[in-house]
Amino acid sequence: MSNSNVVFASTKPEFLGELNDKINGQAQTKIITTAEDLLEEFQGHKIDLLYLEDSFGLDKTKEILNAYLNSEGGKRGYIFLGSENFQEIKPILEEVKVQNLKAIFLPADATKVSSNLLNLITEFENKGKNSYNVDTQFMKHFIDSAVSTFEQWTQGEVKALKPHLLSKTKDKNIGVRGKLVIESSFFNGTFFISFPVDTYKQIYEQMTGIPFEGFNDENCDLASEFVNIVYGGAKTNLNVHNYNLGMLIPTYSRAKTIDSPFDIIVIPLDTKMGPVYLKICPDYLEK
Repeated sequence: MSNSNVVFASTKPEFLGELNDKINGQAQTKIITTAEDLLEEFQGHKIDLLYLEDSFGLDKTKEILNAYLNSEGGKRGYIFLGSENFQEIKPILEEVKVQNLKAIFLPADATKVSSNLLNLITEFENKGKNSYNVDTQFMKHFIDSAVSTFEQWTQGEVKALKPHLLSKTKDKNIGVRGKLVIESSFFNGTFFISFPVDTYKQIYEQMTGIPFEGFNDENCDLASEFVNIVYGGAKTNLNVHNYNLGMLIPTYSRAKTIDSPFDIIVIPLDTKMGPVYLKICPDYLEK
């Protein structure tokens, strides 16, 4: 049995019982159905993983999140947050900065959620608590496909640099992003390729032979085409391993920021025409 302490908290105990039955024996687990008991639990115990539903109400959920983050376990722990309406809870997540959070869209499948919990528990045991909550093979194939694609189209070596969270970076003068919303049994979220203005200008002019004089609908389409090529390469390799990804239609965005309350994983690509940034946004389904 793992030494990880897992707490399931909700006013609706039925689903918690299903999760507990699937996790029991793999970690030390406890079910809590009142906010008062949960807040008291934070005082006396180190909780490595908290499954929390917002059924306690918005104010109590905010209080619980703050209390957990200020507890011993919350300093490095993880929260699986279940909700039927993340638009409603979004202001809380913007105010309470939760570093390690995975969204669970309710109603959810107990087998899938418990599998995610067990994967994270295994990560605790094998590597310590340093995870981006993204399947590592899933992320690797996207990076490999992007490196191959940009080596072809920039005609030079491309290096993928160490992943980090967007909160640790400064504004990169992004001009346009290609984006793709992915919903699957292995990953729900949005994949972006972000181009600084100067990088995009050089790549666009080399590929098309047309002078770049500013962004418009026609030349922005190239950003979505890059996402399409990268996704196609990653999908081919992932589906060999039974990821079963389908055909998706990419788009582009010129928004100043990615308006996600969740962690955004950034993988910088160093190309001879300038930096490009892969961004993986778990649980953020930008339409």
